[in-house]
Amino acid sequence: MATKIRDYAKLAADIREAVGPDNIISAANCATRLRLVLKESPSAEVTQKISEMPAVIKVMENGGQYQIVIGTHAKDVYEEMAKLMGDTAGAEAAEVKQGLFNRIIAAMSAVFAPFIYILAAAGLVQGMLIIITHFAPAFAETGTYAVLSFISWTPFTFMPIMIAVTASKHFKCNTFIAMWCCMALTNPDWGSIAARIADGETIKFLGLPMAQTTYTSSVLPPLFLVLVLSYLERFLNKYVPDIAKALVVPFISAIVMVPLTILVIGPVSDAVAMGIANAYNFLANNVPAVAALLVGGIWQVFVIFGVHWGVTPMNVANFAKYGCDSFQAFQTCAVIAQAAACFGVVLKTKKKDMKSVALSAGLTGIFGITEPAIYGVTLRLKKPFVAGCIGGASSSTPASASASAASGTSSNDSTTLTLAINADILTTDPQALNNGTTTSVLYNVFSNLVKYDDAGEIVMDLAESYELLEDQVTWEFKIREDAVFHDGTPVTAEDVAWSLTRVMTDESSSDYMNFSPLAEAVAVDDYTVHVVSKDPYPIMLQL
Repeated sequence: MATKIRDYAKLAADIREAVGPDNIISAANCATRLRLVLKESPSAEVTQKISEMPAVIKVMENGGQYQIVIGTHAKDVYEEMAKLMGDTAGAEAAEVKQGLFNRIIAAMSAVFAPFIYILAAAGLVQGMLIIITHFAPAFAETGTYAVLSFISWTPFTFMPIMIAVTASKHFKCNTFIAMWCCMALTNPDWGSIAARIADGETIKFLGLPMAQTTYTSSVLPPLFLVLVLSYLERFLNKYVPDIAKALVVPFISAIVMVPLTILVIGPVSDAVAMGIANAYNFLANNVPAVAALLVGGIWQVFVIFGVHWGVTPMNVANFAKYGCDSFQAFQTCAVIAQAAACFGVVLKTKKKDMKSVALSAGLTGIFGITEPAIYGVTLRLKKPFVAGCIGGASSSTPASASASAASGTSSNDSTTLTLAINADILTTDPQALNNGTTTSVLYNVFSNLVKYDDAGEIVMDLAESYELLEDQVTWEFKIREDAVFHDGTPVTAEDVAWSLTRVMTDESSSDYMNFSPLAEAVAVDDYTVHVVSKDPYPIMLQL
């Protein structure tokens, strides 16, 4: 039976001694597991001995790793293990033969486990803001809201840099070179270049046209970048003279890997992530009940085998493209169902020690960590685990109706689109300081001069054509003559010029800073508008 401990150093030393100090290739940890890569698998007697150590919940071998489930103290035990291993904790060793699937799962776990709860904490901040603004809408107009909002989005925006840190340790390459390359991908200057490409401009690197893929919040592009970088770095370290390595290796690595990612790795890996996400979304959109039933019912089985990290790129791809992900909603139902099964054990069991363990595991499960619940309670007793899976499936299925609505479903009126959102909008003024929900709704209510289609291409919206005039600062837009307001009043160039001028001159406007490079907007005739920038502004269409 697992017991709470404080002597992490002793547990780490006992585990190391049991598996053999010379048998350990590397060590890592996730939220609840100490993960060892071993030269040889320990005997059943050794595994049994470790499983009986204080605080050890379960021991398993999966994904090419010897996984010791400890619970929330896993990080503390890993830190003590790293001290004992010294420089060999992350050192290269003889290659361990693993299947492709095992290598993928091991990589996903090593890369995402260290910061997955940073993302979860950021999500809690976002949830807190949603709750506060629901009861106090005016809070969304404060500076406090603005600061907390960008804090909550920062880990997602700069995720490639976090991936650079963890992936470089897993693939055994220089962390700072990996960070440099990934920071280059998230540099706003690349965002500006990508926007110009999206606007139709052809920009080449050494004669090769670059794609418009952007990398903030991306997962697979930085992951594959670091993987390829690890091979390039080993090649360079082998052939570059020692006296020049410190300077030449990072120099060549950066000028090779960043363009290679922009030209090849990024577009290909982004397409793979979107392909996986689209396959799941096809199922979720066409038979959402089946998707919910499967995810809610078998998610905890994925957790048992430690392969649950493999869906992270799909989750991130969905958030990047749609701003939501139904998979995580169904997954949450499965997690809460296991926690509820623990609370059921608390109510039913007469054993004091089991009651204590079940209560602790259930509370931990509410915050998304279900390994203590599974290995310490429900799986041991079998029926509670099955009941938790059934609960996850049955609670996910009705939730699928909301997921379907969130994807956009039509009512009987062909002109009406019904959407399910998580909070009321705060205003119908698109230039008021809005939260994410309000912005998402108003984006679909008001028209822009131009917009992006599903393929990321610029298409006409309120304008029927546009042209950059010879002075390189004046953009001429021709307004559609059939455009009308909701009450049937025709839209004229004066209306467009007034709206743009308001944004440029009203410092309280949410887009005031974005429009600061513009000088004026003038109606030339009833359906022609000239928008003039202070200097040449190639990304003007993004506004």
